Amino acid sequence: MPARMAPVEVEDTAVATPDPPAAPSWVRRHAVACALAAAAVVALVVGVQHTLTRHDDARQARLDAVPGIMAPVEGGLHLGMTVPLDDTDLAWTRPVDGVVIDGRVQGTAFALHGVDTATGRELWSTPVRRSDEGSTWTSCFPVGDVGVCTSGKNTGLWASQEPDHDLWVLDPRSGEVLATRSVPALATVTAAPAAADGTPARLVVASPQGSSWRVRASDPVTDAAAWTFDTPSDVSTASVRPAQLSVQGGRTLLGVPGHVWVLGPDGRPLADRSARPETAWAWLRAGAATGWWYPQDGTQAGMLLLPGGGALPTTEDAPNLTVDDGSVPGTVLTARASHDDQTIVARSATDGHVLWRSTEPTTTQVLLDDRLYLGTRTGVVALDARTGRVLWRSDGQAVQGMSTDGHVLVVTRAPATVQALRLRDGGMVWTQDVRDLLPADVHVTSVGIDRSAGHVVVWLVDGSAVTLR
Repeated sequence: MPARMAPVEVEDTAVATPDPPAAPSWVRRHAVACALAAAAVVALVVGVQHTLTRHDDARQARLDAVPGIMAPVEGGLHLGMTVPLDDTDLAWTRPVDGVVIDGRVQGTAFALHGVDTATGRELWSTPVRRSDEGSTWTSCFPVGDVGVCTSGKNTGLWASQEPDHDLWVLDPRSGEVLATRSVPALATVTAAPAAADGTPARLVVASPQGSSWRVRASDPVTDAAAWTFDTPSDVSTASVRPAQLSVQGGRTLLGVPGHVWVLGPDGRPLADRSARPETAWAWLRAGAATGWWYPQDGTQAGMLLLPGGGALPTTEDAPNLTVDDGSVPGTVLTARASHDDQTIVARSATDGHVLWRSTEPTTTQVLLDDRLYLGTRTGVVALDARTGRVLWRSDGQAVQGMSTDGHVLVVTRAPATVQALRLRDGGMVWTQDVRDLLPADVHVTSVGIDRSAGHVVVWLVDGSAVTLR
């Protein structure tokens, strides 16, 4: 019987081989390089942001040093000081460390007062004794980080018909009197701001000395003299009018009947010119100055003093620049009067030749970042200050006042409007009716901008005012 064959299952005993591992991704293969690149990008972004922040901070610091520049107005203005009718000097007094100082008679006593510009709150009141109780005015201004006040009896800004008048130097935050002294008759008093080279702020006084005039720059607190300049003895001091005295960029302009000098930072004369006795003098910009007078035929005549000491005749005077940031340093701006307007003329600071003329009638101007903004009776016109080319126009109502915080252009219009315009194209940023900030029974007569204090002033029907910041 043949053998039976049974089916046999054969078990596969071979060991399974796993799939080969997947190749690492590009990111994993380059993980270190990616990490380094990401770190570099983060560092670059942080570095750029830091650089931009430093640039913005540096620009803001430069703007803060520009006379008349406004505090930032992003989002609109807010009420500042309320200025009563009998104390309207506060509205246009230049503050020092956020405080405006003025003098008031209270009964039979006289005191100097410090007022916070942001809130209008009186911070202090310091009684002082005047050598002449009949003084009719007081004027205060900053000299560096202190306030200086003087008073007089006549109606001129600084002159006094009395033998002397008083001068006080005060700490603006506490009202402490740091120094008291007398100022000679017919003296003119002003401030020389601190210079970029570290030269501190000085008190500058011009006064007649017999048959000549003396200009003296000194420390406002200690009275230590920094320099003294005496005019020749043949210069007339017979006029009862005080000297014309102002300081710009470290240079001092001294105008007396029949003569004008420009003095350098050390008091040495840089220019010395004869002039008509009735000439009015003013600084322009870029180290230039102008003097003008009106002949009997009713026309205007003048003289342009160039920074290098040269001079040339003109028929122009000073424009109404509310802010000048110092850009376009080689250009001098003058203005030709036309009825109640001006037209701007740009001249070379080197030799006075005309660079360009504008035909736009303007009442107020702002110079910022190489652009000249003109406030006109129909709106705002922006010019390239280097060429005079029109960049843009923003049509609207007549501009009453104009300034800037360095980021927008601030304009005021009748009857009670304040607007912020973009610097690049004149587009509207915000508009504000100042009557919305005041009680309903308060009536506004006009809104303007004070270029010395750098704020908006709202004049009310009763003669009082409020400031906006």
